[in-house]
Amino acid sequence: RTSISPFSWAFFKRLVCKGETNISGKIERMSNLIIKKLQSLGVNIVAFDPVAEENARKILQNVQFRQKPYDAVAGCDALMIITEWNEFRVLDLNKVKSLMKHPVIIDGRNVYEPKEMHELGFSYFGFGR
Repeated sequence: RTSISPFSWAFFKRLVCKGETNISGKIERMSNLIIKKLQSLGVNIVAFDPVAEENARKILQNVQFRQKPYDAVAGCDALMIITEWNEFRVLDLNKVKSLMKHPVIIDGRNVYEPKEMHELGFSYFGFGR
């Protein structure tokens, strides 16, 4: 069974802090849709979110949460970045790669530079550049 680790279920928390509450609901729904769609395809979700895990646990079902990002990516087929928390910018990417079953990153927030990711040996897909 394919396993994907979404880094951060909901980055809407940060937007709410900035007072952009109309956007926050849309982003929360998008995160839910992404995870539910992946689950409907038989994907096992192992998530890490340093901020919104408590809320995510109330809403999402059949999601395994990890307390550390390296634990979340261990054995995963792909890493999906749904937020741009600073914790993700300082990861040891060689360690991330060594822990993953397949070094695939789907970066929805353009946290990483494509050239660097390819040089490190990742199959990297960034959106919105």
